[in-house]
Amino acid sequence: MLFCLMLNTKRLRSVVHSIAHHSVSGLCYIHPHLGQVSKNLGLDRAEIDLLGENTKSQFVEISSEIAGGVSELRELFSTILQSEKMVPGDLSEATALFFFDRSAWPSVCYVRAVSISGRLIDVAVDQTGNPAEIVNR
Repeated sequence: MLFCLMLNTKRLRSVVHSIAHHSVSGLCYIHPHLGQVSKNLGLDRAEIDLLGENTKSQFVEISSEIAGGVSELRELFSTILQSEKMVPGDLSEATALFFFDRSAWPSVCYVRAVSISGRLIDVAVDQTGNPAEIVNR
């Protein structure tokens, strides 16, 4: 049983790393739209629920570019989960939190996933794809 738990944790960590790296890349269609809207509203971050139907955000209106980007990100997350022999129902939570400093492109993406057994995996990646430090305030 312990081996099975470790294997699932390892696989979930792989999923979280993969989606975090994709989320800061130029292949993520949500950028630069999400950053532009955030800056216009005076926000320095935006959160996307990777499991849900709705964008977990502070935005009143969602543009078609953001809606399409969110849909693509959720679809990719689900595909990566399936490649690791998991399904969205194995998780109680999965979010991507984007931080914007000076531009419409994210400076950091923090991805957090919680398994239904309560295991938390979180990863932060900066705009160059390098690990970023997670500081809890």
